Amino acid sequence: MGPGVLNKDNIAESFANRLRTGLTIKAFGDGTVKDGIGAHGWHIRPDPDLTHDLLSIESAAQTDGHQDTISSLRTESAAVLAALYLIRAICTFYDIKKSPSYIQYHLDNKEALRRLNNTDDATFFDTANPITTDYDIWAAIRDATSSTPGIHFGTHVKGHQDEHNPIDSLSPEAQVNIRMDKIAGDCRIAHPFPLPAKAHLGNQVSLTLNGHIVTTKILLQLRTALTASFLQDYIKRKENWDDHFFFMIDWQAHGSYLASLPSPKRVNVIKMIHNWQYTKSRAMLFEETESSSCPMGCGMDEAAMHHLGCPSLPASDLRSINRWMSHQNTAPPIQLAIMSSLKAWISDEPIPPLPGDTTDKLDRIIALAHTEQSLIGWTQVFKGRLSNKWTTAQGLWYDHMRHNLPSSKKFPKRYTGPIWMKKLVTQLIYYNLNRWQTRNEAAQATLTNIEKHGRCINLQSRPNISKTAQK
Repeated sequence: MGPGVLNKDNIAESFANRLRTGLTIKAFGDGTVKDGIGAHGWHIRPDPDLTHDLLSIESAAQTDGHQDTISSLRTESAAVLAALYLIRAICTFYDIKKSPSYIQYHLDNKEALRRLNNTDDATFFDTANPITTDYDIWAAIRDATSSTPGIHFGTHVKGHQDEHNPIDSLSPEAQVNIRMDKIAGDCRIAHPFPLPAKAHLGNQVSLTLNGHIVTTKILLQLRTALTASFLQDYIKRKENWDDHFFFMIDWQAHGSYLASLPSPKRVNVIKMIHNWQYTKSRAMLFEETESSSCPMGCGMDEAAMHHLGCPSLPASDLRSINRWMSHQNTAPPIQLAIMSSLKAWISDEPIPPLPGDTTDKLDRIIALAHTEQSLIGWTQVFKGRLSNKWTTAQGLWYDHMRHNLPSSKKFPKRYTGPIWMKKLVTQLIYYNLNRWQTRNEAAQATLTNIEKHGRCINLQSRPNISKTAQK
């Protein structure tokens, strides 16, 4: 959990004496996560009076966890575990078997506090569900508290209080918390690669999938392991992609968007993504019509996504997406590249090329994103399937904005590449579904009452597939 930095030579003995005499020990911890890399900082001292520069141990370390699922809860819980392990080591070295001391942990994460305060042996296995997020760290904390002398309990301290107040005006507990946040952040920056999850003490069993210990979203990851490869194969066959094309796409943003939808809307989106909407071409496939011509009378076949550029429908208006990009401080060259390409695709014109020979890193990544998107297909953009290079490029732009921001201003936390991409996917699919709704309303308006009645009779005469399957 990270090497401790000793302020005094006799620090360990000072802690041991305090544990023997039943005096309070204070512990602090905080954690941070960004881009799949986590770290935690922790601090313990043998005196509750934080206004004096007394003996203390303070350190930071990288937090283990899978880069796709590591959470701030895990990093902050790891800070508690690090402090616990050191206190237990001191007790072991000085042969302290029992202690009436209170060991008070100050944290700004309420769930980490709840877990720390719920580690009693008698009730832990009744209340701690093994499939909850980061159960392995929780179980390790329970194991450590049960084998470490002292009375362990947690206290909440509000985090990030320096955002709106001078640090000197804050309580000593808040100031230490802010320092833990800083040293954890410095540690995370110093470790550019994620640290895989490891097996912790106190866990009776662990689950390993694809070479990684699973610590969060266990049911989801089990379901993914059982079904993901089949779905990937289906998509690659359907779109005629190989693995290289498939993994160009930012599936993380795509999946995050789908997971945020209520079930009925998710069904409609999935139907659209897989070209299962009830177009005339699809109706003809099931021999429910003799013509695949567009019901709007444009003279073209109504294939999937025809509604985006059908000349008989009101002209496509991409201004809402353009306004959203401006509102989200999208990098101007990214906005220009995407919008000009979408307008060209809808108008059935050639996609305008982008210059790829440039010394600017952002422009190079944008050119690569544009090339990859052309290989993936600009039709796929309206299904939320975008090159992950767009995410990278926008993240670089936000970093540029952050570095040029006056020190007196706080950079919005929502300005990250992944959050921007998820919101862009939302905008594009929302636009697609709105165009499909416009198509349906226009198609219904062309039907006579007799035709509408005939369709209702046809639908009512169909067998109920779900009830048939149950029988």
